[in-house]
Amino acid sequence: MNDSLLIIDERNDYLSLIEVIIESEFQVNIIKSKSYDEANKYLYGRKDIKAILFNLNATCTTLENTNHIPLIAYGKDLAFLKDKETPYVENPFDEENLYSALGPLLTNKEDHLQIELDGTDTPLKKVNLITLGLFSEFSYDLYLKLSGDKFIQVGKEGNDDLKEIIEHYKSKKITHLYLKESDYYKYLDHAKSIIKANQSLSRENSKKFTTIEIFDFAFQISRDQLQAIGLTKFQEEFVHSAMEELIVDLKENKTIYQRIKEFFKEPNYIVDHSLLTIYLCSMILKKMGWSNEQTIKQVIYAGFFHDIFITEELARIRNLEELNLDREKRLVLNHISSAAEILEGIKGINNDAHKMIIDHHELPDGTGYPHGLTANQLPPLSCVFILAHYIVDYLYDENFETKNHTTFIQQMQSVWDQGNFTRPYKCARSLLLD
Repeated sequence: MNDSLLIIDERNDYLSLIEVIIESEFQVNIIKSKSYDEANKYLYGRKDIKAILFNLNATCTTLENTNHIPLIAYGKDLAFLKDKETPYVENPFDEENLYSALGPLLTNKEDHLQIELDGTDTPLKKVNLITLGLFSEFSYDLYLKLSGDKFIQVGKEGNDDLKEIIEHYKSKKITHLYLKESDYYKYLDHAKSIIKANQSLSRENSKKFTTIEIFDFAFQISRDQLQAIGLTKFQEEFVHSAMEELIVDLKENKTIYQRIKEFFKEPNYIVDHSLLTIYLCSMILKKMGWSNEQTIKQVIYAGFFHDIFITEELARIRNLEELNLDREKRLVLNHISSAAEILEGIKGINNDAHKMIIDHHELPDGTGYPHGLTANQLPPLSCVFILAHYIVDYLYDENFETKNHTTFIQQMQSVWDQGNFTRPYKCARSLLLD
């Protein structure tokens, strides 16, 4: 039986990447804990834990039942530990220093395996399947160990089938695959860059809003809200890249550009729901295989302008019958036509953006407005936008709590799983529930 190593950190991404680094060098059972209280439960009555690696900067209570188990700290500003003769590493992602600290405590080293490729012996590194998917959207040249020194290639670099590969081998109770050593270090560098870029994504360390700046255009987004729709860093960057091109086009009309800058300056319901609708649309489109930059740009135009002429109270009206005053009904209807008209002076717009704006209050069963169109009468891209818009409004009603996601998405099926909404609905269901 392999020795065990207990790692304590509040951040799941830190725990996962440290696990990858250690498993590539040592044969050890990794126990991951996100709190000191949880760690104390693991420590009670166990004799296989040979060392404890912990984030000294994390919120903590006293560790109990350590029974003289060696402790290795990591974190910032730990030079004071030199005088205490306590082992520490300032950066747990620094492989050499981490291996040096753990080497005297973990006796079983990982075998250095290799495979012959094009007549050359190529070193391989072991990677946990779940962690591989956590830090990469695309596949690498992946190898499955059969027995001894025999391997079979199961993934090809650059393909977008990594999730399917992971799920396939997880179903077969396989926990690890192998990367070429050169790809392993590329993967490691990519994972480190994601963690560095996502420091603010951690609930424990993040502020409520993050400011996104694209040229002189800026807006704020709530990381909690983005987590509620499951937005990946990869997809966020894809949307922002499309926004860059769109903003260049918008700048050609100074009046419109200044208006949109002012509109997104401060977070509020309309700003938040407009941005979240864009992000959720991008995820649904990616799931559908429609995620090209031109399509995303049309979605962004629709997201930016569809509610620019309406108040928060009226923007949340789903049925005109909810309004008692004719004046309010006119305001609701006019915000749709006014938003569509403003697009006529903008470069790069096509009919898709116009249709999404005109249709964004329609519903699959024909009870929406302004035209009462049904699922078979609405174009597919409008269906994606309407669906994302509807789900985001629901999340606002639930204060972005995800506990009722399953019930809500399942209840939508009777209305939304029809006509041109069928495929977007099934993709959204998969994104939010899987």
